[in-house]
Amino acid sequence: MVLGHSRSAPFAIYPIKMLEGGAAKSKSISCHKDSSSVDQYCRNATLIRICDVILVIAAVALMYGGWRLSQYVHDDDMATRAARARPSLFIRLIGVEGLDPRGLPPVPPAFHLTVDAEGVPRCYRSCNGGNKSMLRISYHGIILAWGHVPWFCIDGNRRVATVEARAEAAVLREDVRGLIQSEQHVVGKTEFDVEGEVAGLGYLSCKVFLLQGKASIAEDSKAPCRVEYY
Repeated sequence: MVLGHSRSAPFAIYPIKMLEGGAAKSKSISCHKDSSSVDQYCRNATLIRICDVILVIAAVALMYGGWRLSQYVHDDDMATRAARARPSLFIRLIGVEGLDPRGLPPVPPAFHLTVDAEGVPRCYRSCNGGNKSMLRISYHGIILAWGHVPWFCIDGNRRVATVEARAEAAVLREDVRGLIQSEQHVVGKTEFDVEGEVAGLGYLSCKVFLLQGKASIAEDSKAPCRVEYY
């Protein structure tokens, strides 16, 4: 059965029910090209499907963007915390020459030092030294030796650098060597100051100890270096 209008009116065909073999069936006929209302309906349905696809894509993009932003904020927060929680730095005296007043002939004083790091935070990494980095060794204000600080990185290793401090072609006065020896006998150890600029780090100020003529550092007297960070 076909429903229609006059010749001048738009022509439209709608879904109708037909009886075939006693069973009711729904039969729909596609949009007619001359039917403006049905054509508009078809266009609207297509637009709705396109909008649905766009909304799904936008939702997925927003979810992925939110996940990436959370990861970035988490990584940035970890890096910020690591930068704030700097490790403790120590300088340890592992060898010394030229301080024994009985040594003949006298030789220029030399100090073999290591830079140690403790309490390195997770995700922490800092590389410093090199260039014009220099440490000076002094005893009661008297500079005994100096040495270049090589490039080193703090990233979890306890020992991070070795410094060789020497007094080039200059021997220690006999009275100073005698004073160092007397302090060891009376106090049991001699204290030296180590300080200087370390590129990328700041101004380093530490203390090292000579225990009864043996280069070492006592755990009970170990104090972290004072660092004036840039």
